[in-house]
Amino acid sequence: MEIIEVAGEVLRLTDPEQAGKYVVQVKGEVHGLAQGDHQGVTMNFGTPGKSSDEGRF
Repeated sequence: MEIIEVAGEVLRLTDPEQAGKYVVQVKGEVHGLAQGDHQGVTMNFGTPGKSSDEGRF
């Protein structure tokens, strides 16, 4: 069993209501993934000083 599987099993045993709450599978390039409860996230992409329409991904 790999460490991630073991960690998931520990979570299921200790806090079954939270286990499996977020299932994220990322394939490819990701910019600024934010996951979780009660987040306050500010993300700035591109070159500072350019308008918000320039430098978008």
